[in-house]
Amino acid sequence: MPKIETQGVSQDYKVATGSYDTIDRGDLSKEELAEILKSISKLSAPEGDNDCPPAILVNTSDGSLSLFGDSGMLNCLDSIQEVMSPSEALKIITGEISIEEFDISKGHEPKKNNSAIVFGVVLALAIIIAGLGFAL
Repeated sequence: MPKIETQGVSQDYKVATGSYDTIDRGDLSKEELAEILKSISKLSAPEGDNDCPPAILVNTSDGSLSLFGDSGMLNCLDSIQEVMSPSEALKIITGEISIEEFDISKGHEPKKNNSAIVFGVVLALAIIIAGLGFAL
C-alpha cells in the first residue's frame, strides 16, 4: 500500500480541525483506507480563511495524489475531473485504475504532453538571442 498522510482532520477522522500538521497514518489495509476516504469525504473545510481543508495525501511509486473532503465527495487536484467518490479514489490509490483512465471514463481527454513544443520555442528563442548577440 502507498504511504498515507492526512492534514486538517482529527485522529479519528470525524472532525475537520483546519490544522496543517501532517499525520502519518502508517500501514493501512484496503478496508481501513476505504473507511478513511468515506469519513474525510463527508467533512468540509472549517470556516477560517487560513484553515487547511480535510485532506488525504497519498505517495505511491507512481507519484503523489492529494484528495480533499467536500460534502460526501473528494476533490482531487491531480485529476481533470477533480471530483470523485471515495470508491473511485480507492481504485486510483490501489492502482486498479490510473487517473488518466478515470478522467477518460468521465469524458475527459488525456492531458497532452507539450514538452516538444516548449523545447522548440525555447530553442527558437535561443537562436534569435544568439543571432542578436552576433549582430551587435
